[in-house]
Amino acid sequence: MRISHLGKALLLATLAPTITGCAPPIKYDTPRSEETKMEAPFYITFSPKGIPVVLASDGNPVEPMGVEAKIPTPSAIKRASQITALEIHGSHYYLLYIAGQFYKIPLPHN
Repeated sequence: MRISHLGKALLLATLAPTITGCAPPIKYDTPRSEETKMEAPFYITFSPKGIPVVLASDGNPVEPMGVEAKIPTPSAIKRASQITALEIHGSHYYLLYIAGQFYKIPLPHN
């Protein structure tokens, strides 16, 4: 008995979910977050209380210090960036304003 091309296609379409459904889940050797790890000279993050924290590239906190910035001429400024974090009273999220864009970060309900 010969099976037509249409019959083979229907048989394959019927068996495919059965075969793939029995496969074990894919397991990763490393956490998914390490795949997107970025190398940077510093990181800006937030404590659980919403206070900005600056970390060195090795993950240790960088202590803030008072510095008198002397810029020789305005044309010497290559780039100026601003990060603003807003916590709205009664809300469960932060609004981050970074480089002209708003980001809404949900917080856990306490």
